Amino acid sequence: MPTIPFSTIIDKECIAPPPPPPNAARFMDEEDKKMDAAVQLMLAREEAHLSQEELAKRSGVSRATVNRIERGRIMPLLNTLEKLAKAMGKTVKISLA
Repeated sequence: MPTIPFSTIIDKECIAPPPPPPNAARFMDEEDKKMDAAVQLMLAREEAHLSQEELAKRSGVSRATVNRIERGRIMPLLNTLEKLAKAMGKTVKISLA
């Protein structure tokens, strides 16, 4: 019995991938924001020559929270960002684009 390549079946059947969930764009936007916060915090912390532990002690924010922010697991509150920035001798700047 002859075999038919899978690509031929897909072409003939016009199988298309399922559409993304309706909230996928919003989810991706939120993930982008978390990663932006993560990168900015990590760069600022490294520029200040601080470990996560040192930043946590100086800011009063737990090391676990600093770690979660830097890994993009959570979106920090403005209050938290201000504490972290102050501990590094920086300020928070918000830009509307």
